[in-house]
Amino acid sequence: MKRGIVLPRHVGGLTVQANFLYLPAARTSRDKPLVLVHGQGRSPEVTVEIFQPYAEHYGAMLIAPVFYK
Repeated sequence: MKRGIVLPRHVGGLTVQANFLYLPAARTSRDKPLVLVHGQGRSPEVTVEIFQPYAEHYGAMLIAPVFYK
């Protein structure tokens, strides 16, 4: 899977859940997931972009679910 870029993802099942995923460029043993819940004023993709520097610094995978109306 590509690292260092924001990826749109869709998870199938009974329903489809869309999300944005970011994996730090350098893989570390600390690849812990951090789920980002965006507010009304921001899109999930923008929220992930804001947290990218922290993901790189701490070795965290970012997941931002898309909430539909």
